[in-house]
Amino acid sequence: MQKQILFSHQEDFRKSHPHYEDFAILSRRIISFLNDLTNENWQSIDIGESTLQLDANLLEMMEKDLLDYEVLCSIFETKSQGKVASKSQLSFENKLEVVETFENNLIFFPQYNVALTLAFNYSAGNTWPEYHFFSTSVENALNFLQEINEKLRQLLMQSVTYLVDTESGVQRRNYGEQAVVSREDVLLAESIKQDIFRSIDEFF
Repeated sequence: MQKQILFSHQEDFRKSHPHYEDFAILSRRIISFLNDLTNENWQSIDIGESTLQLDANLLEMMEKDLLDYEVLCSIFETKSQGKVASKSQLSFENKLEVVETFENNLIFFPQYNVALTLAFNYSAGNTWPEYHFFSTSVENALNFLQEINEKLRQLLMQSVTYLVDTESGVQRRNYGEQAVVSREDVLLAESIKQDIFRSIDEFF
């Protein structure tokens, strides 16, 4: 038996509940888009604190081609449609690249039938960003999270993880066992770096 919804997206509550409608408009538009795209019934899913861990971990897996994904659309035209940033959080050099982001983008993971975005909610006097997680069922959402946790565990086992204190706060950085950390990525005073690397060069 399908669960009933008393305040459905099929109704417009602008007159009777205008503040609810401010919040519902985003979910309604995204779910309608996903329904049309896949011919399935999508819904919002609460995944709790998992959302906070997903962003960086998913982006890392996507960058390493460990997950199939599609950027389906941007949400608001007034917000950024793409992102240019430095992938290296440890480098003094500004190595800018085009990077994927959940901000204002709806990203779809077809293998699991889940989609995720970091979109803005607009209401009278308030604007705030919020992660929105969608799936065709809560079981699919659970399967996705379990698979991601397992992929992350395997990823971490294949590399050494460093917690590095940077100007932007503590950053997690992974290096494979054969990886070489460039001298530019070492965050020390230049005089100290020169002394250390001079000693290394003389030794080898």
